[in-house]
Amino acid sequence: MLRRYNFGSFLIKRCVNRPALDLKERLTPSDILWKIIENNKIKSIQDWKNVRTDMLNAHKQITPLNLDAMTISICTAKKEYDLAFSYLNYLKKENINLNLATLGKYLKLMYIKGTEQPIGKEEEEQILMLYDNIRKSHPILDALTLENVIVALCLTKKWHLCEALLDEIRVTAVPTTFVTCALISAAFLNNADDLAWKLFREILERDRLVYTNVYHSYFKKVAKCASKMETLGEIEKLFNFMHEHSLKLDDSAADEFVSSLRKLDVAVNTSVINRSGVCKCCNGKLQSFDLTEEEFKDLQTYIIKNIIVGKDVFSKTTPEELLRFKHFVSNMDKYDVVIDGLNVGYSAGVKQTTMVFSALVASVVSHFVNRGKKVLVMGRNHMNKWPKKNWKYVQENAEIFLTQDLSQDDPYLLYCALHSGKDTIIITRDLMRNQKFLLKNVRQKLLFERWLAKGKYHLLRVQPSGIPIFREPLPFSSMPQKNGGYWHIPCFVNDKVPGPDTWLCIKL
Repeated sequence: MLRRYNFGSFLIKRCVNRPALDLKERLTPSDILWKIIENNKIKSIQDWKNVRTDMLNAHKQITPLNLDAMTISICTAKKEYDLAFSYLNYLKKENINLNLATLGKYLKLMYIKGTEQPIGKEEEEQILMLYDNIRKSHPILDALTLENVIVALCLTKKWHLCEALLDEIRVTAVPTTFVTCALISAAFLNNADDLAWKLFREILERDRLVYTNVYHSYFKKVAKCASKMETLGEIEKLFNFMHEHSLKLDDSAADEFVSSLRKLDVAVNTSVINRSGVCKCCNGKLQSFDLTEEEFKDLQTYIIKNIIVGKDVFSKTTPEELLRFKHFVSNMDKYDVVIDGLNVGYSAGVKQTTMVFSALVASVVSHFVNRGKKVLVMGRNHMNKWPKKNWKYVQENAEIFLTQDLSQDDPYLLYCALHSGKDTIIITRDLMRNQKFLLKNVRQKLLFERWLAKGKYHLLRVQPSGIPIFREPLPFSSMPQKNGGYWHIPCFVNDKVPGPDTWLCIKL
C-alpha cells in the first residue's frame, strides 16, 4: 500500500464574495406596452384609442405594422384574455384590418384560452373560418403562422389537418415543442394513439422537455376507460414508455400526475429516495439498470464512430496533435480512472494559484493510486509548468496526456474512458451536455446517460489532510421504474445534483 501523500498545506479557501453589479434596468417595447395598458385602465373604445396613440409615440420600435400583434401577444402572456378580446373588438369597430401576424396571435390566444376552459361551438366555427380565410389569402405560410394555426385547429373537429401542416413547417424549420405537444394532446384526446406516441418520440429525439398538457390529455383519455383494469393498463403503458425513455417530471407535470391519478382512484404520494435507494413511503428498494456488455459495446462503437471521429469534433486541434493522440491510443493500457485534470484543478475556482490546482489533482491521483487503481490524467500543455512538488508526483504515479492549450479535450477524455471499459471511473464536474447533444439516436442518449451516471465522480472538496471528498454515483438508476406493486417516478432534476429532489410513489 502506497503512503498517502498530503497536499493539505497547499489548499486555499475559495473566496466567494463578489461585489454586486449595479445594472440599469432597460424596458423592452413589450414592457412599455404593458405599462401603458395598465396605466390607462381600459374601459371603453376611447381608452384603446388613447393607448394606441401613446404606444406609437412611446418607442420607435412600436409601429402600426407590429402594434396590434404585440398588444394581443402581451395580453395573452399576462392571461388578460378579456383585454385581448376587447382590443380586437376595438380594431373591428375602427375598421382596422388584421395583418397576418395579428391573426396568428389571435389564433394562439384562442388556443391558450381554450386549454384553460373548453371552447364553445361559436368559437370553434370562428377558428375554422379564420383558418379558411388565411389559407385562401396566403397559400404559403411561414413557420410561426403555421404553428399558431395548428395549435388553434387542435381544439376543433378538424384537428386531423394538423399533421400535414406540421410537415409544412418541417420544410423550412424544426417544429417547436409547444406546437408538437399541442398536436400530441389532440391526438390522445381523439384516440389517435399511434400519431401521439410517434410525435412523443420525436420530441424526445430532439432532447426536449414535454409540456404538461400532454400528460393532462393522456389522463383525460384514460378517465374514459370502461373498466378499472383497462384504466390501470393505460396508466401502466404510459409508465413503461417513461421507463423506456428515462423521462422525469418537472414541478408542473408532477402536480398533474398527482391530481389526475387521485381522480382515477390511484394511490400516489410524494416521496424521497435515500442514498441507498430505499423509498420512504413504501420501503421498496430501487434498482440499478447497469449496461450489459452488449449495450456498452454498442454505445462505445456508436460514440467513437459518430462523435469522436466525426468531421467537426477535432476542428479545434491540429492534424499533428490528432496523430499524436492516435499513437497514444494504439499503445494505451486500460485505466481504472480517467481524470479531467483542469476540471479538477479549477474546482477550487479559476482565480486560485497553480499551487492549489496542482495540489488538487495530486490529491485525487493519490486517492486512487493508494487503492491500487491505474490512473490516466488528461489536461493541457500549460499544466507542465505547474509547481514541481505536486506535478512531479502526478507524473510519477499516473499516465498523462496533454493537448494544446486551445484544443478541445473533451473528445479525448471521452474516448479514453470508453476505451478503458464499462466500469471506468471518470473524475469531472463536466455534465457532458455537448457530447449528449451530438447523439441523435434516442437509445444511445439513454445508454450514454446511464453509463455516465454509473461512472462519474464529482470532486466536492479536498480536506486539509489532503483527502478528497467526492459526490459518488448513486447505487440506483434515477429513472421511472417498477418495484413490486409500486411505480417510482423521478421529479424535478437539478442538473448540479445527481438524482431527483423528489419522487412519486404510485401503487397500481
